[in-house]
Amino acid sequence: MSGIIGGAGSKSGVIGTTELNYEEGTWTPTFQNDTDGLALYDAVYRVVGDLVIAHFSCTVNTTSDASAINFSLPFTASVLTDSGNFQGGFLTFNNSGHDSKPVITRGAAAAHVMDNSGGYSSYSSFSGDALSGTVIYIRA
Repeated sequence: MSGIIGGAGSKSGVIGTTELNYEEGTWTPTFQNDTDGLALYDAVYRVVGDLVIAHFSCTVNTTSDASAINFSLPFTASVLTDSGNFQGGFLTFNNSGHDSKPVITRGAAAAHVMDNSGGYSSYSSFSGDALSGTVIYIRA
């Protein structure tokens, strides 16, 4: 579904603008370095103006794969800061031993999972877990 919020003569609440683009749909995230497979349940997104809210749910198969979890996003992220990547969302999982978050790559349609110490989370750290992620970012 896509369209425009606010018709002729209406106000959307954005100063100087009377219309905002709106779109929602599905995408198939690509998980890089995934050697043991993931069971992807769903991946949906919504765009209002340039704001993207994307959500996915999957199960990480039982694995000892120590590769970092990197995944694709439905749209390229804007370059909002001078350097570095930025956090933009949250993860939920069925194992309370995790403290990880999605980190969006500036200027790319990609993100990775980072643990609380600033290191990359691996597939093995989520082995056998149901994992859901939501990322919120500005598209380029």
